Amino acid sequence: MPNVYSGEEKIIRKFFYVSNQKVVEDKFCSLINIVENDILFTINNNSKNIENNISFQLQVGAYVNKISSSKILEYVVDNYKIEEEFTDGFYKYTIGEFSSLELAEKLKAKSKVKNAFIIAFNNNVRISIKEAKLALEQK
Repeated sequence: MPNVYSGEEKIIRKFFYVSNQKVVEDKFCSLINIVENDILFTINNNSKNIENNISFQLQVGAYVNKISSSKILEYVVDNYKIEEEFTDGFYKYTIGEFSSLELAEKLKAKSKVKNAFIIAFNNNVRISIKEAKLALEQK
């Protein structure tokens, strides 16, 4: 019999965007409620039940220390917010969130970041691009 998990976890992320040629920092808090192995996300008082939710983001950097606002400006593409998340000992910076790989690839092509790459998630858990493609084919 599988383990049954329940409880609430808070995730705090930071987003950066450009307004009037200045970098603006915005905090974002998500509550993840786990009820009998189903994940219910509550984001800014909006909630949705997520099942097999595949998404793609463009990762533009990973650093041991936080980066400066001037460095963040180098990552700006159109009006997409830049997300900062501290995980695995690194501050990781991503742009966008897309339901298709094609849209993420278009953003990558627009980006001026040389080593940017696309990352995939299933229910907010990072997975390989190959796994994401397989999951999308099964939908």
